[in-house]
Amino acid sequence: MLLTNEEKNQIAEENYSLVFYVVKMFQNSGVSYDELVSIAMVGYAKALNAFDTERNVKFSTYSINCIRNEILFFLRKEKGHMRNNVSLNTVLSIDKNGNNLSLEETVSTQDNDENSLEEDVMVADDVKFLTLALDHLTTKEKYIIINRYGLNGCDIQTQKEIANHIGMSQANVSKMEKSILDKVKRILKEQYNMEDILLD
Repeated sequence: MLLTNEEKNQIAEENYSLVFYVVKMFQNSGVSYDELVSIAMVGYAKALNAFDTERNVKFSTYSINCIRNEILFFLRKEKGHMRNNVSLNTVLSIDKNGNNLSLEETVSTQDNDENSLEEDVMVADDVKFLTLALDHLTTKEKYIIINRYGLNGCDIQTQKEIANHIGMSQANVSKMEKSILDKVKRILKEQYNMEDILLD
């Protein structure tokens, strides 16, 4: 059941600080603070309009993901726009040895030194929601995913190793793995409004 206008107004006021909470996570994205707040507000409005009170999830959790998704969508779009409109060979500066420093070299250095913004900012939250999604799996499904991807501190195992342990063929484990990932993605999207998953 969607929120009434009265409920929207009350919840919007009570949870307004979530906008700035999420914006703070993206403060090193290169986008101005004011612009991030504007984008976050769009995500916040979407959360208020789409939140279903019958879902087993708090509004704060749902809205944080809506805001985050809105900002990530904007950043990906901007990244694609920059790549399409700015030559990576554009010289940004010249170092002390007289060598040209291009945009391509700068981007490559940044990519090597640190993870992408999406990975850096939200890993902890993604793991938390992924753990919640695992509770919706059967014992066998949970075993396959946990051991295949080294979750909960487990060592990563090959499909063959998992197959031997649970008495299945490697081909069946492979099919199950794909099916389980689709199931987890669906759970994350439907229950927690998560568009991405770390296991990709």
